[in-house]
Amino acid sequence: MVAAAWIRGSRVLAAQHGPGHPRSGEWEFPGGKVEPEETDAQALIRELIEELDARVEVAEPALARHCFVTGARTIDLWLYEVRSDATPLPVEHGALTWVDREVGDALTWSPGDTALWPAVRDRLTP
Repeated sequence: MVAAAWIRGSRVLAAQHGPGHPRSGEWEFPGGKVEPEETDAQALIRELIEELDARVEVAEPALARHCFVTGARTIDLWLYEVRSDATPLPVEHGALTWVDREVGDALTWSPGDTALWPAVRDRLTP
C-alpha cells in the first residue's frame, strides 16, 4: 500500500473517511493499493486521480514505512511526498483539510497513518 504526504509549506493534506466506511471519522494520508503491474509511484498517481481528482508528482525515496496487522491482513504501507499545484477534491472521502503540526497532533488518524504522522510532522515548516 502507498500513501501521500502532500505538503504545502507548514501544512499537509489529510483525508477523512466518510460515513459508511469502517473507519468513518478517522483521518488518513490518501493513497491505496499497488496493483501487481505498478510501481509505488504509478499506484500513488493513479490512486490520487481516483480519490482526489488530482495529478501529482511523486518524490522518491519514501519518507516512511509502517507494517501493521489489521484483522487477518498484514499491511506494508509506504509513505511518499507528492507535489502538485492542483486543488484536491473529496471524491472518495468525507472531507479534506490542510493541517499544520498542532492540528495534525490532535487528529484521530487511522491506525496505519498514526505511525506515519511523526515523519510528516518533521517535514512541516514551523
